[in-house]
Amino acid sequence: MGGVARLERMSEDPFEELVISLAGPAVNLLIFLFLLPICFNFSPAPFDFENLSPPNSLSGSLNHYLKMLMFSNLGLLVFNLLPIFPMDGGRVLRALLNLAVGFSNATVISVTLGNLGAIFLVLLGLFSSNYILILLAFFVFIAGRQELMMLKNKRNFDGNFTSTPYGTSNPGNFSGMAWDPQRKIWVHFGAGNTPPFSNNPE
Repeated sequence: MGGVARLERMSEDPFEELVISLAGPAVNLLIFLFLLPICFNFSPAPFDFENLSPPNSLSGSLNHYLKMLMFSNLGLLVFNLLPIFPMDGGRVLRALLNLAVGFSNATVISVTLGNLGAIFLVLLGLFSSNYILILLAFFVFIAGRQELMMLKNKRNFDGNFTSTPYGTSNPGNFSGMAWDPQRKIWVHFGAGNTPPFSNNPE
């Protein structure tokens, strides 16, 4: 699908998140702009949507597939910039909101709007019989929920870590993921006295 910037950590820097989130759409835009003059060279009407059936000639076939590639990147560009978190557009929205209301509030607002977008995708998928949109909506909902859980864990444990060469101590009976600001990694705590572990040790 594209359109989702997966970060190693939850960046609270709005400019960093903005740059990372716009990287994917920027690639789609560059490919579209690169193919546009090429399609113009083949045909004076590259946006002729009614004539996209593959022609018989070699040059016509090449023109057809270049058009399809150009339109695909244009569609991805527009779709990925929709303000539906955690897609790129939703992360751009959070970065902009972060400048005004702070990271936590921006995350809650972005996830809420993303859930509304997921409902819209479900309805659109049902009316158009496009079940891929329904699967996408499910992904949007789950990813947004995980983002809120990570935010809650990070807020609860900021400043309560004690890092050692052997790991990060658990200040309470906590089970879940939490961010270690000293080692700059996500740490998974097991229930009770289960020692923490991480998939990205230093």
